[in-house]
Amino acid sequence: MARPWRYWFMAYLLLLAALFCAYFGLHQKAEFHGPAGSSFLPPVPEDAPELFPPQIEPCPGVVSYLQVSDRTRVRYCIPEESYQAGKANRQSSNFFYSFQTLGDYYRLLEIHDAPELSRLASTVSKFALNRGLSYQDILVSLVYSIQRIEYTFVHQGSHADFQLYSLDSDHAKSLSRFPSGNACQLGGCCEKVDPLGIFSPVEVAYHQLADCDSRVLFLHCLLGLIGIPSVILISEIEAHALLGVYLPNNPWRGDAVVTDPVTQKNYVVWETTSAIPPGIYEGFYPENWKIVVR
Repeated sequence: MARPWRYWFMAYLLLLAALFCAYFGLHQKAEFHGPAGSSFLPPVPEDAPELFPPQIEPCPGVVSYLQVSDRTRVRYCIPEESYQAGKANRQSSNFFYSFQTLGDYYRLLEIHDAPELSRLASTVSKFALNRGLSYQDILVSLVYSIQRIEYTFVHQGSHADFQLYSLDSDHAKSLSRFPSGNACQLGGCCEKVDPLGIFSPVEVAYHQLADCDSRVLFLHCLLGLIGIPSVILISEIEAHALLGVYLPNNPWRGDAVVTDPVTQKNYVVWETTSAIPPGIYEGFYPENWKIVVR
């Protein structure tokens, strides 16, 4: 006996529902894999759409991505030649004697690497223009893209050096900012990065490995190319570096703000090593922080 049309209609609806649930389940796994409660956002799925990918095929180096939203990434290329030049510039023995302060050193790395990041900056600008992003939206997209990168200790000595008591305190301070407290879960360590244990902006883009000051320097360089003012803050007491951004309308209303004594402009403090909104920094005391690059 032939089955009524309602039977086939219901079967069709159930099939569609099953296919939708299967797709949704796979999508969730691709978007949100990783340990529950992690302070890091998940990496971009391989099939995520790309906005304004530059014409970089074939790339004579490394092709990588900045995940500027949960579903969108920006592709960029760092040529091997540019990476090696940035690394050599950072390692130069003359560099160590050519600056008076840590801020001078950051600035010298930025000046050298900025031309190599200009194409990425142009791509991000096109993305913002196409989407009609506000000043604030652009900042959130860029900073969150760096917060998505797992934390990696970058230090100038060997791994064995961190067993020394003199360095244990700094190591502990860094780990205390993360719920897991496990360096291996945070991306591990990069040793013997001379002279001061910091990757240059191009090296950060190339490796996508960075600790606090490497991240902040990369963002400061990229934001400067786009035309967004920012500052680099360091604290010897906390053995840490933070980004300061000019953010007139902070929706999170965090009270971590620092005033530049030179320009009298207020900058909202932004932690770049985990997914924390701007202006949120527990126990922030402006007197413990110094603007070293503006």
